[in-house]
Order: sequence, then structure tokens, then C-alpha cells
Amino acid sequence: MNKRIGFDMFYKDKNHHIIVSYAYGSDDGYYWDKQYFLIIDNKPYIFLVIGSYSGWIERNNSLKQVNFDYLKNRKKENLSNSYNDVSISDFDVDRYTFENLYAFMLDNNAKEVSEDDNGFKVIE
Repeated sequence: MNKRIGFDMFYKDKNHHIIVSYAYGSDDGYYWDKQYFLIIDNKPYIFLVIGSYSGWIERNNSLKQVNFDYLKNRKKENLSNSYNDVSISDFDVDRYTFENLYAFMLDNNAKEVSEDDNGFKVIE
């Protein structure tokens, strides 16, 4: 079941309400390519988690503020593919990564950030 997950994240004297509304991708424990659609304080975001256990596919996580049409179109593209073994409940595994990316995003007043083996960076 793909029920929404909601939680609050308190950061620097402000409470942020986060809803995970959709998940898509693959994760066989060795390679993963996951995308989560989030609503944070009523604004849409996409959170990507990519990598492999061996490091052959480098870890690359990103968080980007988007618009609702972007999420709608991305979901439509995903529904045209028949393979999806990621669910919203998988977010629990990636929550720590998300919280670090979101804190970095807030600290840098950015709309898009990423994290890889070299650390965090602002994209936009």
C-alpha cells in the first residue's frame, strides 16, 4: 500500500510539515534508484536517492523544489513504466538523508541541493 506519510521536522526554531505523497523506483539492496514526491510546508519537492552498495554507481542524492505540474507529469511518466518496487514506506530508510539535505537547503536558502561522496552542494 502506498499511503501518505506525514511528519514534522523542527529545524532552527521553525517547524516544517513534511508529507511523502508518492514513491517510485527500484531497490534490490545492491543498486537503488528511488524518487519521492514530498510536500513541505505546502510546496512540492522531489527527492532522489541513487547509488549502489559496491560504489560502482556513485551515491548521488538530491532535493529540488518543483511545481505541482512537474510532479504530475513525472508521475504520469512513471505510471507508463511497469516496474516499481519502491513504496512510500521505504522513505523510512532514506529519512536521515532527506533531513540532512533539507537542513542544508534551508541553511543555503537554495531551491536545489545535492549530496554525493564529496559532500553537499547547492545546484540552484
